[in-house]
Amino acid sequence: VTLQNRVSLQKAKLSVYVQPPLVLTCDQFTFEFTAPEMTRTVAFSVYLKGSYTPSELEANAVVSYSRPTGIPRVIQCKFRLPLNLICLPGQPSKTASHKLTIDTNKSPVSLLSLFPGFANQSEDDQVNVMGFRFLGGSRVTVLASKTSQRYRIQSEQFEDLWLITKELIVRLQEYFEKKGIKDFACSFSGSIPLQEYFELIDHHFELRVNGEKVEELLSERAVQFRAIQRRLLTRFKDKTPAPLQHLDALLDGTYKQRWPGTWQAGGREAGRLAGLAAPGASHPLGYFFYYCCSPSRVLAQLVVTEKSAPLVGNLLFGQEEADSAKRGSALIPAFFIILRVFFLFHQKDNTPFSKISHFLSCCDGER
Repeated sequence: VTLQNRVSLQKAKLSVYVQPPLVLTCDQFTFEFTAPEMTRTVAFSVYLKGSYTPSELEANAVVSYSRPTGIPRVIQCKFRLPLNLICLPGQPSKTASHKLTIDTNKSPVSLLSLFPGFANQSEDDQVNVMGFRFLGGSRVTVLASKTSQRYRIQSEQFEDLWLITKELIVRLQEYFEKKGIKDFACSFSGSIPLQEYFELIDHHFELRVNGEKVEELLSERAVQFRAIQRRLLTRFKDKTPAPLQHLDALLDGTYKQRWPGTWQAGGREAGRLAGLAAPGASHPLGYFFYYCCSPSRVLAQLVVTEKSAPLVGNLLFGQEEADSAKRGSALIPAFFIILRVFFLFHQKDNTPFSKISHFLSCCDGER
């Protein structure tokens, strides 16, 4: 990261942010610009800490400083991290549980030209299939049609589709921009994968509830264990010790009961991973809604169809009023993704706000 100043500055602070589980070797830097037109460059490394995939490869650099007049200022710059930071070339898969098809208005481009660092050695330059293996173990396959202007992205996990899909579209845009073609466009003609998204959110909510139950169980066992310890210490300090009255057996039993709970605490880690997977699933929905779908298609699938309304109703309001608060905290990303779609459409195509109230009333009717 390179910084250049126009006036003298003191204590300019640079902060760099990345999406977990990506980690920086150093994320805070301080500079002194004693004269105008000075240049400072800092280097740092980014690496993957964990066996799961981040929801974004976008990093953010923020510089905060005060002008000579004392007015605080903040400058922000976003930049992309390389794809090979989180994945390697992998074996393409012919079948997958989740598939997305992207339509374009231009002839298909060789995947070897789009992803030169991920192609296996081949004599054929027109590579139409390519596999990616995330460091966490999951695999994604990209297929380019030979006869149509379509690209298919498929994987066994829905949330893994996002990063490769976004990278494919960005690289296609850059490819045609270099050739001077400015009218490149993508579209999405398939059904919006709402069911997969709702299942992921439900799984996330279930893991969070189980994690809370495990924490409560561990807390109860810890209190009981400490109470037995205090009683045993009191007995041992007494000059005329009384019988233990099976306190030693009770202590041993409580200690053994804590171990299963400790192993179950791994569910909290699974819940955290599911929480990180939720943004990875939310991003493609928002992307397809805004860039690849027309407002009429989204309204038709979210509002008009009777099958979608119960799903969205349960998503927004929960199945039971007693669980609405806890469920709401787990479903906030989905709620804002859906509302954000309508506001984006209002800005893009002047979609009436009455559609939003109609949509929410349909959901509320299924409560």
